[in-house]
Amino acid sequence: MAKVWLCKYGAAPTSGTMLADKPLAECVKQLRVVKTAYLGSVTAKKLFGQTDDAIASKGLQHVVVLVSEAEGGAAGWKAGFYLAPVTLKDAVARLGVKMPPA
Repeated sequence: MAKVWLCKYGAAPTSGTMLADKPLAECVKQLRVVKTAYLGSVTAKKLFGQTDDAIASKGLQHVVVLVSEAEGGAAGWKAGFYLAPVTLKDAVARLGVKMPPA
């Protein structure tokens, strides 16, 4: 299962809120995740900038999908994080999950 995370600018990818745990094929279909949107390995410490960047305080958030080694290998994807080209609001609606608290 792929994990869908809400990732903050300058923070560790899994320090945000996990939105869902879905099959990779479902993430590809619903969130339009593509192989070329690869951001980093499963051990990535950060995906976007530094915590002291001016933009980090703006609270910008990204929807990222964490693909496991097992599921990624079976589907021909690298294990790691991929950027979903959708907003948080779109991801919540497409996945049928609740909006995380602010």
